[in-house]
Amino acid sequence: MGEPPASNYLKPELIKELVQYVNGIIVVIMDEKYSVTIPVEGETRLKENYIDKNL
Repeated sequence: MGEPPASNYLKPELIKELVQYVNGIIVVIMDEKYSVTIPVEGETRLKENYIDKNL
């Protein structure tokens, strides 16, 4: 997730529900080997996003 002020830093309030859902266990660090792209519709800046292929 990075740490501030890195550009890939996620504010805790953005992932709070996810962390609570998995009981604070986030063990897989996604990298290019385990990611796929998905289209982002309705946005003007972001056309695609990377997600973990296991999702």
